[in-house]
Amino acid sequence: MKTPSLLRTSLFAVLASAPLQAGGPAVAIVAAANTSSSDCRFTDTQAKLAGGGDFSTVDIINAYSTTPTLLDLQPYAAVIVWSNIDFADSATLGDVLADYVDGGGGVVVATFANSEASTNRHLTGRWTLGYEIILPGSGSQTGTATLGAVPQPGHPIMAGITNFSGGTSSYRPAVTTLTAGSSTIAEWSDGRVLVAEGTVPNRIDLGFYPPSSDCSGGFWTSSTQGAELMRNALLYVAVNGGVGTAYCFGDGTGAPCPCGNNGGTGEGCANSTGAGGVLTAAGSTSVGVANLKLRGAQLQPGQPGLYFQGLNAVNGGLGTIFGDGLRCAGGGVVRLQVVAANASGLSETTVDVGAVGGVGAGDVRRYQLWYRNPAQPVGSPCGSSFNLTNGVELTWQP
Repeated sequence: MKTPSLLRTSLFAVLASAPLQAGGPAVAIVAAANTSSSDCRFTDTQAKLAGGGDFSTVDIINAYSTTPTLLDLQPYAAVIVWSNIDFADSATLGDVLADYVDGGGGVVVATFANSEASTNRHLTGRWTLGYEIILPGSGSQTGTATLGAVPQPGHPIMAGITNFSGGTSSYRPAVTTLTAGSSTIAEWSDGRVLVAEGTVPNRIDLGFYPPSSDCSGGFWTSSTQGAELMRNALLYVAVNGGVGTAYCFGDGTGAPCPCGNNGGTGEGCANSTGAGGVLTAAGSTSVGVANLKLRGAQLQPGQPGLYFQGLNAVNGGLGTIFGDGLRCAGGGVVRLQVVAANASGLSETTVDVGAVGGVGAGDVRRYQLWYRNPAQPVGSPCGSSFNLTNGVELTWQP
């Protein structure tokens, strides 16, 4: 086993020499927006999501003409779902999305799929058994409305959001009823629900219709922040969803962080952003499916990080001090991929993690992200200029 000093030298040689790749979760639009996937109700929303540079992929799946399978959705970290016409099969789609959430996928549901009374235009099937947030009611409310009260101003989805107008139509749920345990994050100016979160960690509802005024004049005003709301929601559910078991936190529950730089609950030791880096895994742990993604969040934008695999949970899973963080995975280290964090401090692997790691069914492996946190523009807390996320343990399946 390599000593920490040798590990540092060899891993950072890779960081310095490997080509950097823009990272970000892959997402998909799964909507019955129009009979044609080339209609602006699809393509305008696709462009708005892609415009922030947060996602590696924004694909369109037309849920009017086809119902995706779980296998179809597993390559994506999150999907956004809405309707304007009938779904091809609202019950089967509801079943698939419930399975997808159970497997760690993130789902954002928007008007009319979370408000329409018609069972062909809101999600049914197993989706109704604990996955809904805004209860489907008597349809939508229209008439100009804007961003109103924000009961949870510190919520990540509301970061930087100060200006939103739904346009002359402002399609929004007519009901304000949420499922038990769900909470409103932001309201319309008339008190109806604009953003809400449920009890399932990787679920958000948006109470507005995703296409903007660039598609049709009555839709949400494109000069306001509807695109940012959608992107923030997808990034939030993508970060919160996951497979595997997280361990070795820098929040005081593991080994002490090196200079008292504890992160928040479930995070690594704090970095110069004021938060700790977070590692999650999404997709399938099947070596046959081969679509597992490792995702880093709360990193310093633009800085590279090395995703790596180890055999062991260091120090019984508590970790040992390494730079500004804790080394959680060690023994038989395999360097998987170097990826640079995007402008939102997110990154994601694009390689076949299982194949690069040489794993087989039944193997238990530990994963971590080791990332740069240089002195500029804000110094790293302990001065080492690098840090690590928490660890994630995965058991690989056939």
